[in-house]
Amino acid sequence: MKRVELELEHHFKNKFVGRHRFKSTDEMPVLGATRDANIRLLGDGVSGVHAILEYNKDRWVLCDMGSEHGTWVKKKPIVEYDLTSTTVVRIGGHTLKIVPRVIEGDLFKKDVDLTKQSDMGAELYHQVIVRKAGFVVTTEILAPNQPFIFKHGGKPHSLPAPKDGHWQKTTFGEAEVQQRLVKSTEVRATVEDRVKGIFDPSLRLPMGAALVVLLIVTGLVMLAPSQPDGEFAAVKPKDNKYSRMIFDAKAVRKKRQQAQKLRKTIETNTQHVAAVQPVKSQKAGGDKKVTKSATKQVITKIKTAGLSQLLGKISKRAAKTATLVQATGVAADSPNAGRAIASVGSLGKVAKASGVGTGTSYKVAGVGTEGRGGGQTGSVSGIGGLSASGVGTGTVGILEEETEIEGGLDRDVISRVIKSQLGQIRYCYERQLSASPDMYGKVLVNFTIGAQGSVVTQTIGLSTLNSAMVEGCILRRVAGWRFPQPKGGTSVLVTYPFLFKSTN
Repeated sequence: MKRVELELEHHFKNKFVGRHRFKSTDEMPVLGATRDANIRLLGDGVSGVHAILEYNKDRWVLCDMGSEHGTWVKKKPIVEYDLTSTTVVRIGGHTLKIVPRVIEGDLFKKDVDLTKQSDMGAELYHQVIVRKAGFVVTTEILAPNQPFIFKHGGKPHSLPAPKDGHWQKTTFGEAEVQQRLVKSTEVRATVEDRVKGIFDPSLRLPMGAALVVLLIVTGLVMLAPSQPDGEFAAVKPKDNKYSRMIFDAKAVRKKRQQAQKLRKTIETNTQHVAAVQPVKSQKAGGDKKVTKSATKQVITKIKTAGLSQLLGKISKRAAKTATLVQATGVAADSPNAGRAIASVGSLGKVAKASGVGTGTSYKVAGVGTEGRGGGQTGSVSGIGGLSASGVGTGTVGILEEETEIEGGLDRDVISRVIKSQLGQIRYCYERQLSASPDMYGKVLVNFTIGAQGSVVTQTIGLSTLNSAMVEGCILRRVAGWRFPQPKGGTSVLVTYPFLFKSTN
């Protein structure tokens, strides 16, 4: 039995990407930029379905699918190429090293001479092999006299067990059934062997301990009493005083009356302690004694002594001696005027300015600033003056001929959304120009638009700008873009190039 397998080693710009293996039974592997490709190649010079690998008559063939930039072997474009030895293939910036490997074997071909085999401990078995299209699909081991039941065309066919170790072949269309008798000491399917195969011997002790603990817990649960005994068993809810207090309305009412009675007693004792001598009050109709609390008596004494008038006089005197700042005819202490000015230094008295308020006016003196604007020398606590510096400016261009779009959105729709967001891309570039005025180049952005119109993945495919700060900023901006929903709810693969150039 012979088969040829392919080993494929993938590099992109001298960087290892991955290794793949393909069998002759696999469907034709696809190489290209399409989403369903077996080996996905992105970047310049790669078409959606660029090339395929086809297995035909014990050999592999590399076929170019009419790509725009071609599939190259030994610096020549190919249409079909037989992969009979190690081959280096170049597609765009990708390098594929393809190695065919021939695998041969004679498994299930030789007959067995049962008379020459040792009988020490060996048992006889009925061996069955089912092939389809030359490949083994089923193997079974049966008892020596047990027939094999094979279903073909919806009907079962009973094939009796053979008499010796020579292969017997029966054909059903594309299927072929091989049968023979063999002797072996290894083929045993007892219950003990199956249990040993399922459970690891090293786990027997932990599993045994766990089983013992489970039995103990189960026994304790079963032996636990269902009813409380002792002191709590004799107390029923209706005999419990706390239950009666919660659920018995009469008990609740009685407790509430006791609490009100206690509160009144406390209030009475407090009034006796704070009681004052009767105060005579002159009213129309004669003298009448009124008992007042200590608080009312204190307020009355304050009013009698004129303490509130004294406080008012002190406040008025402080207002007359205070220095006020007047601006645009409004006094600084006027209602709703807010803070008019904050001064540092002394206030000098000057003559009243004409047309500005009334009374004495003041000027602000001794107020100054440290440092000067425009970036000149001078500082306050080590902080220099501010100066204006150059800000980088640049332009962002789009290379329409290098744009690639695959999916359910038109090129014009995607281009319109990207151009509306071009200011974000320019911002990412311009904010780095002050540090690197000579920075320019091209950045190829690959991103995927999901079924809802949002960007689900974004990567830098190719960049000559050599600025991780700009590239990271671009990816963060692209991640927030929104597009119309693609047709059919599918994803859209977009490759979009941006060209950056300084205009300083």
